[in-house]
Amino acid sequence: MLQQNSDAKVLLSVRDPERWYESTRDTIYELTRVIVGSPVSRPVFALVGLFTPGASGVGRMVNEIVWQGIFDGRFENRSHAIELFERHNEEVRQRVPQKTLLVYEVKEGWRPLCEFLGVEEPNKPFPRLNDTAEMQRRIRFLRALSLAVPAALALLAATALVILGRRPRPTRYSTGAVTR
Repeated sequence: MLQQNSDAKVLLSVRDPERWYESTRDTIYELTRVIVGSPVSRPVFALVGLFTPGASGVGRMVNEIVWQGIFDGRFENRSHAIELFERHNEEVRQRVPQKTLLVYEVKEGWRPLCEFLGVEEPNKPFPRLNDTAEMQRRIRFLRALSLAVPAALALLAATALVILGRRPRPTRYSTGAVTR
């Protein structure tokens, strides 16, 4: 790709490997496990997929490409994951010419990013959208949803059976008339 676009700017987002691992494990990895891993949640996300096409497939795709592919199914092995993370960063540093590479930490904010891209800094705070606490709230919500939906469906089915079981049964009435 770099051969085709040798002047393409490349952004290498870096951070402390230990903190990266903790954050990734507690957020993105855990979210994928909730979506893909639980036999209870799979049908729920399949149901969500009826209303949001592709929603259930995204978790499976991330699991297949990232966790099983890039990390060889060994993301939970901390040292393995961190070694791959560091190796990737080093490969990018080696392959991309320095003049087109920005090694960037998100905590640096707008300035280095905008200078590198040759654009003005926005007159608004740098966004911080996917913090760990927010992601963990979302994960708890999805876990609760994956338990609540089957429980609600079971309750609905039980209620329907009770109602159907109490319906008065048709009786045969006799008029007492004899027909000949």
